[in-house]
Amino acid sequence: MKYFYIETIALLTSLVTLSKVIQWFTREPPSNLYVSVGGTARLEWDYNVRNRTALFDPYSPEWALYDTSGGRIVIGVEDGYNGWKFIINKKCPPKLRGRLSIESTAILVIYNVTKVDERLYECSLLLLVGSPMKSKVQLVVTERPRFTTPVNISTPINEGSSLCIRCSAAADPMPNITWVRIIKNPKIISKGVGEAFLRFINITRHQRGTYECQATNNPNENQVTTRTKISEKYPVEPANVFVSDIKATSAVINWDSPVDDGGSPVIEYKVQINTIPPREVITETTYCVTKDLNENTTYGVKVYARNAVGYGKAVRTEFTTKEPKRKGWPISTAIEKRNFAISHLSITCALVIVIVVLITYIYIKFKRNFSKVADNREEITRFASPVLDRTAHEDEIPVPLTTMEQSTINNVLSKNASKTSPNEDYERISE
Repeated sequence: MKYFYIETIALLTSLVTLSKVIQWFTREPPSNLYVSVGGTARLEWDYNVRNRTALFDPYSPEWALYDTSGGRIVIGVEDGYNGWKFIINKKCPPKLRGRLSIESTAILVIYNVTKVDERLYECSLLLLVGSPMKSKVQLVVTERPRFTTPVNISTPINEGSSLCIRCSAAADPMPNITWVRIIKNPKIISKGVGEAFLRFINITRHQRGTYECQATNNPNENQVTTRTKISEKYPVEPANVFVSDIKATSAVINWDSPVDDGGSPVIEYKVQINTIPPREVITETTYCVTKDLNENTTYGVKVYARNAVGYGKAVRTEFTTKEPKRKGWPISTAIEKRNFAISHLSITCALVIVIVVLITYIYIKFKRNFSKVADNREEITRFASPVLDRTAHEDEIPVPLTTMEQSTINNVLSKNASKTSPNEDYERISE
């Protein structure tokens, strides 16, 4: 009997020593476990034991939580008398009972977590000999952060100006706010709790770019972000654009300087014309001469102004080139010209016909009268020839006509006087 007690005491002593040396937990959750509202919390414990029945209490492991006053509440155990099945303790809060389970060796799972579940949880390995092995974790149930101040998508600013943009967000727990410049290797600009500020004094063009405000209160969840693009102002569109000196194949495009240059002087202008292929002209003047255009064609024009930041918006206009001055008549004009020529020709032909008819009439009438005069000459000659012959042989002494001869000549002349008008002929005959 004496030896039995000695062996028992030695066994218990060895068990106590073993319990202090063995690393019972092989895996433990972090000291703070973050889970968002509505998510699933996995409190991952694991342990290593060769002979569970010989070393563990029949109700081990044991899971418990601590309420707001610090009181410890057992929520569940594994029952060694029932095949080490997980059972929920009667003291477990009613709202938690239906959302608990155990996975693998000792992973406590809480489904659809709420802010009420935000507690300190504990897993205890109860031993037959010695103090229990305990591991604790704080469950932090987080709300998704929401921004409380709007951040503009775009923030134009003049070079040399100052800028301050506030970014704030609310949640439980209060989120951390970080401003980050989005470049190849993102650079943190500023930090804060609940809010952070993006500040620039005497901003330069090298500071323009995209900046992101990040809000987070849960390292296991994606950050809530919003961005703004900081840029120097571009010039507004050129003013009073118009097209002058429009010809068949050329025109002059004119404009005035922008009313707002965006904080830096206008460097140049860009003119785009929708020719085929499109034409683009860069100029420092406020006009542009464009040539080699198509005749009688409508063209669209865009004019941009550029400062140190870049090109601003375009101003638009259009114009139509003129028709050329051709040697030949255009089709429509040629038709009118042809009709006019036909009418003119018709009138001319009619006049020519009238003139020809008149000339023909006059000619025929003249010829008829001339024939009568000739006949009269012959008749006069026939009657007068004997007299003339006789006087020719009288030594140039005129011989008076007989009464009968003179009467015959007078009758002939009076007979044709009414029919013949040329008196010069009659005088010539009389002579």
